[in-house]
Amino acid sequence: MTIKECLYQQKKEKKMKGIYPYYGAQGIIDHINDYIFDGTYLLVAEDDENLKSHKEKIATIAKGKFWVNNHAHIISNNEKNDLKFLYYFINTVMYQST
Repeated sequence: MTIKECLYQQKKEKKMKGIYPYYGAQGIIDHINDYIFDGTYLLVAEDDENLKSHKEKIATIAKGKFWVNNHAHIISNNEKNDLKFLYYFINTVMYQST
């Protein structure tokens, strides 16, 4: 198998329906057969019409095993931040001020 064929096969497998959530800027957009994160993270939309229209929340808490595309920023929890507070802050305080 050539490198090109191998990369094509990997891309094809990731696009197949699976058990792991696939997140975009506004939440789950599909399910695939692979994951890159395992835990609890805050996902914040990077770009989208929703940042202007405010039709949906721009932050989502994702738990478990999942994949995130390049339209969301990923924030992990540590001793200096609280994901639930950041979720609330981004979706209410920051969101209303834009």
